[in-house]
Amino acid sequence: MVILCHDFTVQGVEDLSNFAIQQFEPTNKTFVLTSQKTSDAGENLDIGLGWLIPYSKSGAVWHGHMGGTGGYSSIMLLNIKRKNGIIILSNVSAYHEYSHNLMEMAQGFMEMMEKDYETKHQQTLP
Repeated sequence: MVILCHDFTVQGVEDLSNFAIQQFEPTNKTFVLTSQKTSDAGENLDIGLGWLIPYSKSGAVWHGHMGGTGGYSSIMLLNIKRKNGIIILSNVSAYHEYSHNLMEMAQGFMEMMEKDYETKHQQTLP
């Protein structure tokens, strides 16, 4: 799933989408290494090499990275095992008081995809 916030970001979304797809390739040793847990960051959250690794309410393991500056914010959140994810690019400043809403929105979309997957496959999360 990709959300475009502005027509000028198409190339950026394509680049991020290609990067995300590479994360799903188990033979790519570099990406497999970066997605491994390197430290604990609190309840339901670990850290990898450049990744936050939050655990969903349903127990799924996600990999995410946020970024931004004065004029934009972005987030990529992936379920590597299920080979799906979401990329959000926005024109909300990273310094805006509501910029944290992007993470909540991404998590909400990911939870919806988890429920949809379970419904379609009639199984619990691995």
